[in-house]
Amino acid sequence: MFIEKKILNFIRPNTHPEDPLKNKNITLQVLMYLIDVAILIIALVVAWDCNSKVLGIMKFIVVIYAGLFPSFYLTFYLFYRIILGNACY
Repeated sequence: MFIEKKILNFIRPNTHPEDPLKNKNITLQVLMYLIDVAILIIALVVAWDCNSKVLGIMKFIVVIYAGLFPSFYLTFYLFYRIILGNACY
């Protein structure tokens, strides 16, 4: 969400209520939220899949962490799993 807010502030620094581009900004905000939801779903699926063989509550803790911090989890996944080559299973 931090990155999306920075992008929105860069695109529309100070708009007035009578601004004719207001509907465009709403469309952009909806697009940003859809991107957030997509990143969240990707993080949850990756966390669930990589922890499919983990038993007990640890699987749910990792999935909850991925849901709360999807950007951090996907960054961890990129470095630990892909770049360093550690397989999920």
